[in-house]
Amino acid sequence: MVLAYPLIKGLNMNMKTQPNRIFCLSLVLLSLFFASCSSDDSPVNQFTAQDLSLIHGDAEKTWRITAFYRNYDQRILHDFNDCYLDDQYIFKAATEDVEAILGQSGCYWDMPDEAAATVSYSFNPENGRIMLNHGRGESRGDDFASNFFFIQLQELSETRMLFADDIDGRLVRAIELEKVN
Repeated sequence: MVLAYPLIKGLNMNMKTQPNRIFCLSLVLLSLFFASCSSDDSPVNQFTAQDLSLIHGDAEKTWRITAFYRNYDQRILHDFNDCYLDDQYIFKAATEDVEAILGQSGCYWDMPDEAAATVSYSFNPENGRIMLNHGRGESRGDDFASNFFFIQLQELSETRMLFADDIDGRLVRAIELEKVN
């Protein structure tokens, strides 16, 4: 309305004699209003099928985890950060599977009897989203613990990837990976 007042005052119009100007002014103000209300329905991170070659190298490509965050924006590491740092993921082109090579560190127990991870990625060409589907479990004796989550690719380069949950523009749980040479 701040913009509209000088326009209306400057016109110094009589409503009875200048209905066309009022109509035109109303259209201009209405169009300014709608132009300022842009839709933000499209995803921020749109990737293409060609971007997938950065992930899997057209066959397979090995990445190592450099950090696992509980809150990426605030740089708060996840409680499981240490047990993820010695893991490597091999992204495969043919199957969208990720071979998880787990390190020696356990997440739930120092020395688990068994540890396994099931990881895959998926690409949706319609919205350009690449998702990482992640599950990890460990057992020790009769006890079993697991963690499952889905996170979206946020950043991609030839040597770095960042998958994270985006909640209202804030990046929270995140896995940061770098290419293994």
